[in-house]
Amino acid sequence: HALACTTGNNLAYVNLGHELFEKGRLDEAINHYQKGLETQPNNRQFHNNLANALREKGRLDEAIVHYETAVQIEPGSAEAQFNLGKALGLKGKQGEAIARYEIALQVEPGFLPARMSLGNALLQQGNANLAAAHFQKVLEIRPKDAGMHLNLGLCFFQMGRMEEAKLEYERALQLAPADPGIENNLAWLLAACPVAPLRDGNKAVELARQANALTGGERPLILRTLAAALAEAGRFPEAVETAQRAASLAEAQSIPDLARQIQMELKLYRGGKPIPFPEPARDK
Repeated sequence: HALACTTGNNLAYVNLGHELFEKGRLDEAINHYQKGLETQPNNRQFHNNLANALREKGRLDEAIVHYETAVQIEPGSAEAQFNLGKALGLKGKQGEAIARYEIALQVEPGFLPARMSLGNALLQQGNANLAAAHFQKVLEIRPKDAGMHLNLGLCFFQMGRMEEAKLEYERALQLAPADPGIENNLAWLLAACPVAPLRDGNKAVELARQANALTGGERPLILRTLAAALAEAGRFPEAVETAQRAASLAEAQSIPDLARQIQMELKLYRGGKPIPFPEPARDK
């Protein structure tokens, strides 16, 4: 009604665009955001909103242009720096994404989305120590965030601190008892942990079966975990059957690296062996 009664009403264009975006009517939202920008080309929020809609449409390169424009208009906006970082991360440019998250945190140290995304990006790059520090800072503010406990557990696992990883997975599972991702990670640790006292094949089977049921039995990574758990529990025929299904699904879903890894593990199960412990270091 406002647009019908007025001309050049940017507030109406943006508000209507927002409502259309929330309802998933992205093409209409984009159209209204663009009309708003025709009269206010230097409005950071307009560029940000348009970029969000373009990103949701899969038009990531166009979205990045508008996120970059938003940053140029207001470089001191933590939100603008963060959104550009997220888009760059989706393009696989993790180094550039990390730089944007760091700027966002310099502007606003308490901006948790940037800290969480920075931790995730660092973990993907294998920098578990630094990632863990960011996840721990988030947990100081949100101690009941199951996802952050899981992520911190992943850091500890990558760092070889298995007891701490197990503790964080267990904390995450207490907070989100029906989360298949948490169940799968804890099951893998219990099935294939390099620290012998932490292994528990039967518990791993229980957790992996629950995760598999929750995800419909079509996730090769979870089936891989279930196979490892069955092998650790000494149930090798079941482990072989499960690993074969996992490998077939990985190939069908075009995950060749996972399929190859499962095939290597399948040889162990056929030989009556679970995932092996690392060989002890020998004096030279």
